[in-house]
Amino acid sequence: MSWGDIKNCIRNIFKVGLQSKYVDEQTIEVEYLGKKQDALHYVPYGIQIKTPENDSLALIFAQEGHEDSLIAMITDIKNRDNELEEGEIYIGIPTSSTRIKLKANGNLEVYSEGEIILETQAGNKIETTTTGINIEDLNGNTMVTSATGWNINSGNAEVLQ
Repeated sequence: MSWGDIKNCIRNIFKVGLQSKYVDEQTIEVEYLGKKQDALHYVPYGIQIKTPENDSLALIFAQEGHEDSLIAMITDIKNRDNELEEGEIYIGIPTSSTRIKLKANGNLEVYSEGEIILETQAGNKIETTTTGINIEDLNGNTMVTSATGWNINSGNAEVLQ
């Protein structure tokens, strides 16, 4: 196999394009080299995303070089958190301030434009709103409500004044 053959093989397998639209929950339409075609939307296990249509970069893989069998990974390269430091991970909505940041120093930062709700499978619930915080027990009874602030220390809720 010559170097030219290897380059053509790689060129036939990997493509770069744009996501045109969502076809269904597993399929997206991608546009590359003036063509529009359906592709399986690949996302790693445990993650689900729905990127803005007509605005997201698609890395397209043609299975065994066959253009009728495409898989695409989508990313939004225009909206990124430029404040990440080496070793940090950002999970969030790039076009808003809603995000979770896993910091290199071990901290976890959670930001939201609205409510933050933490709930266990058993039903314990901590809910922050734009006006304060509510902590509920397993029966839905409100344990703590605060509009001024809160602190949880060793499992005890303390309302800050």
